[in-house]
Amino acid sequence: MHPRVPHPQPSQRPVIRGLCIGTLALVGGLMAGCGAQTPKPPTPGYADLGAKKNVPEYMKGTIWERTELMYTEPFAVSGYGLIGSLRGTGDSYAPTAVREYMIREMVKHGFGTRRFTGDLMTSPEAILRDPHYAIVRVDGLIPPGTRKGDRVDVAVSALPENGTSSLAHGVLFQTDLRVLGTQDPRGNVNAYVQCEGPVFVNPSYALAASTTQPAARASLRQGVILDGGRALSDHSLGLRLRQPGFAMARAMERRINQRFQDVLDIPTTTEVGRMQQAAARDEGLVYFWVPRAYRGDWQHFAGLVTHLYLNASADFAVNKAKMLVAEALKPGAYLEDISYCWEGLGKEALPVIAPLLTHEKPEIAFAAARAAAFVGDPAGQAALLEMAKRSGHPFQLAAVQMLGQLPVPSPEVDRMLRKCLDSDQTLVRLEAYRILARNDDSIVFSKDVKNAKGEVKFRLDLVAGSGSPMVYATRQGPPRIVIFGVKTLLRTPIVYTAIQDRFSISTLPAGHGVTLFYRGPELDKPVAQESGLELTELVRRLAGEGAPGQDRFDFSYGDIVALLQGLADRHLLASQDEAGRLLAANFVLQPMASVERELTNAPVVAANSNSADAVPDLNPNLKVDEASAGGPRRSRPQ
Repeated sequence: MHPRVPHPQPSQRPVIRGLCIGTLALVGGLMAGCGAQTPKPPTPGYADLGAKKNVPEYMKGTIWERTELMYTEPFAVSGYGLIGSLRGTGDSYAPTAVREYMIREMVKHGFGTRRFTGDLMTSPEAILRDPHYAIVRVDGLIPPGTRKGDRVDVAVSALPENGTSSLAHGVLFQTDLRVLGTQDPRGNVNAYVQCEGPVFVNPSYALAASTTQPAARASLRQGVILDGGRALSDHSLGLRLRQPGFAMARAMERRINQRFQDVLDIPTTTEVGRMQQAAARDEGLVYFWVPRAYRGDWQHFAGLVTHLYLNASADFAVNKAKMLVAEALKPGAYLEDISYCWEGLGKEALPVIAPLLTHEKPEIAFAAARAAAFVGDPAGQAALLEMAKRSGHPFQLAAVQMLGQLPVPSPEVDRMLRKCLDSDQTLVRLEAYRILARNDDSIVFSKDVKNAKGEVKFRLDLVAGSGSPMVYATRQGPPRIVIFGVKTLLRTPIVYTAIQDRFSISTLPAGHGVTLFYRGPELDKPVAQESGLELTELVRRLAGEGAPGQDRFDFSYGDIVALLQGLADRHLLASQDEAGRLLAANFVLQPMASVERELTNAPVVAANSNSADAVPDLNPNLKVDEASAGGPRRSRPQ
């Protein structure tokens, strides 16, 4: 299986091929004039897969009928990097080739010079002998449809053959990730992700000075750089034509570009120098890019593209919308497909589906509301908002998520979503917060928390509302600590210790504040500070904020998350309600993506399952692996 590489901008291949064919025709004509036999036409570059089977009537004429969606698998990149700022837990033992590569990279980035070490002239070899450093493996998965400049998480792990015991508190120096970068560090010159930043390890073990549990030891040897990678190139999705042909490829290109002309943001250079959302590479493959307005939601955009009808006339759209309504009302209808088709038809479909927005069956109403909302219909958005507000509605969470995925944010939607912040459903509250925070809504007060050097460590968000108090921390994407509640405090009196009693929080004699104390082995002398009882002040002081000239702490984001989790587990965090009563504050750590998908999986509108039909090999020159040629190959009943 060949590794998939990011797709280049559409080349001049069609033009070159046309020139070649024209040249062959000219030569053939000259040979025919001399009595010679005309040469046979060139062999097509793509196999004809034949017409798709079991296509229902309402899906005929769509791009889905004629194509297979490609490049839907995450793109794996990797490399070797150097982590510093460890607390004597690192080891840089590595195979000779890896070590030599790291030394060359360190020299290239200024290690061993005054630019890196100030007055010290420490050599790369000496740094690699220091247990405060470690050579690590770095892995990244670039999501499908990623755009240049998008941020991604990257994973770091200690090499299996070295003695690194913990990556906690570490910071990854700038590292480039390449295709098969850990198999041959110097084999591929093209870097697709550049990453750096502090390591986030499992908070359950982040503060452990030592541990004897095998699971804990294994966990501390790996971590994540939250939002630490930056994509260096655009990654397109692809449509593989089942029956290759230049005319059909161009027709699909024109249809996609026509439908999304209002969100064009892809400066794609093609043979005619146009700015396009999609481009036909040749007779068998069409590239398309996810607009930035969709904020990385490639699944939705790909679903919409594949459900576009090639006929773009207004009369066709109205008639087809009516046909889809009839299909939606049938038992067992594939409502996800129908909803995408409505959305693809655009504004012409809105009057037809308007009566379904209040349908008695929630799944039909949701499918219609979703399509209308994404087309830009205020009535569709209002219908989703009603579902989002109704506790117990089967599509409450799905409605909140759809509102957050709308390409064009709406102040009215944000205003209505504020009510969801007080929901008794934690997932609903968190989804509403994510949307409002991303849209910079005024109900979310945000502050960048910095260390003593002025470097931003994470974002601290305060969310007003009357819901139950809660502290939330992310472990994917940008690092953020979120405090839900009017005023979250430390319960007093308090005596809290952590990190083998090296860190403590204790109540001041007057009872109006606490003393923070830490005597870590990495410090020349202990650090002590006084803090108020408000959690926001505590978090800022732990990160490194304080008065000028005052000794400051320098706990990492992972350390602070672990401390907050420990305080919540001992019921030492509380929030005052309007009557002045203290209510215990819960701590919620962001679930990993796979767990979150399980939590938010039901219910969904029905969609057809993928078929088991295999897709024959593509043009061998494209080097596309079988997994990336997958996509929604669905078989529908007759």
